[in-house]
Amino acid sequence: MYQKIYATLPVSLQNLACSFYSWKLNSRRYASPFDAILAEAEARLEWPPEKLLDFQNERLRAFVRLAADTVPYYRTLFAEIGFDPDSVRSSEDLTPLPILTKSEAIKQGPALYSEAVSKSEQMMTHTSGSTGAGFHFPTTVLADREQWAMWWRYYRMHGIKRGTPCAAFLAQHLVPIDQKEPPFWRHDAATSRTFFSSYHMSEANMPAYLHALRDQKPRWIQGRPSSLTILASYMVDRDDRLEHEVQWITSASENLSDHQADLIEAAFGIRPLQHYGMAEAVGNVSQHPDRVLRVDEDFATIEFLDQPGSDSKRIIGTNLTNLATPLIRYDTGDMALVGDGGFPREVQKFEGRGEDFVVLGDGQKIGAVNRIFEDSVNIKEAQIRQTTPGKITVCVAKRSGYSNADEAVLLSSLRFYLGSEIDIRLEYTPMVERTPSGKVRTVISEIVGAKRT
Repeated sequence: MYQKIYATLPVSLQNLACSFYSWKLNSRRYASPFDAILAEAEARLEWPPEKLLDFQNERLRAFVRLAADTVPYYRTLFAEIGFDPDSVRSSEDLTPLPILTKSEAIKQGPALYSEAVSKSEQMMTHTSGSTGAGFHFPTTVLADREQWAMWWRYYRMHGIKRGTPCAAFLAQHLVPIDQKEPPFWRHDAATSRTFFSSYHMSEANMPAYLHALRDQKPRWIQGRPSSLTILASYMVDRDDRLEHEVQWITSASENLSDHQADLIEAAFGIRPLQHYGMAEAVGNVSQHPDRVLRVDEDFATIEFLDQPGSDSKRIIGTNLTNLATPLIRYDTGDMALVGDGGFPREVQKFEGRGEDFVVLGDGQKIGAVNRIFEDSVNIKEAQIRQTTPGKITVCVAKRSGYSNADEAVLLSSLRFYLGSEIDIRLEYTPMVERTPSGKVRTVISEIVGAKRT
């Protein structure tokens, strides 16, 4: 309802609405004790490996004990398999426990919630991830602050401070999809960020994007690699450059390939930074000033498991901060090529999180489509397939509770993100197509130029 009201407002009031929402959100997120949490997190960067490992293991032991005592799912599971939570001394002691998939987590629902965390301490969050299934679950205000402290630790180690003017190319749907004329961006005065739409980046609209960037002169550009690559490709193809120096480019939400990084660097004269995190808070990896990706071992416990036929490892994580919804041995669906030895551990590159584009009838490429499925809690898996611009087939694996109302929500979300003119066909199937490694890709396209590189 709020989105429909927002879409009817003039741009000036939409900017005001964005700023007010951001102010309200940040008033909670950055309230005391955020600064103390951030200071403690930054101090841990100087700890020796032994102290860091002890800190991680101590948090893990307390977390598993909490799950055993207060979470119905784990109380039952531990009893069924004879698992003693007090036997846990490190992540290696978790191996008797089954891996928790997102599908199973959605199925368990409230059985995964801690009975010890009151409603007043909770806030709801969600993710769609790479399978197209919406996962809604409670976290705590304190856990949210701790996660943002980790992300700001990463930004601050590169010299980025809160309030630094930023041009953001993310998945926020702040510009109505059917809008045909600029501005294709909205301004958040509360954080000095301008959110550029990732859903209007057609070739015809790119001059307006560049004009706005030249006018605003942001020192920091943040975005999904898919969106930044569209912009960078347009600039490189035309030998067009910004007229000011960009000091930082940070990628988010998707895997950053070498090809994308090269293209972004060619356009802006600076190589993008990379970071790995997720709403479930079961893992966090930050790129340091020496360009090395290191696991944030003080935030969560990550297991890197062998994947048959691949040098990359599956990323299985245990969150240590969200006491409202403990997730132990949670399958992120992502993989990584991991360095040899050392603690904190190093990651050479990530795999997954890269999807093809959806191409509209006018040739416009739409990325960041995972958000379409965030409210689809009764969908087990979903996948968009495309062979012709302007037409898509959405393959859906239903849960038992799926109804006509769920189909209506799905179609409404597809129209909201992809516009009213796209031709949509729904196809119900027991299971959607997988890659050879078993992953589900949200978008599979056979259109030239729509595949990620």
